[in-house]
Amino acid sequence: MPEKSSPLWWLFAAISVVLYLAVMFPGMVNRRQKIWVSCGPVAGFLAIMAFSVN
Repeated sequence: MPEKSSPLWWLFAAISVVLYLAVMFPGMVNRRQKIWVSCGPVAGFLAIMAFSVN
C-alpha cells in the first residue's frame, strides 16, 4: 500500500473518476443529468476533505 503522500493516490483517484464517468454517462439521457452526475466525484472529494478536517 502506498504512503499517503505518494503521487500514486492521485493517479488512483484520477482513474477512479474516469471509470465512474465512463460508466455513468451512457445512462444519462439529457444534459442536466450529465451535469448532476459529473458533480459526484467533486461532492465525494469535498465530503472526504470535511471528514479529514475533523
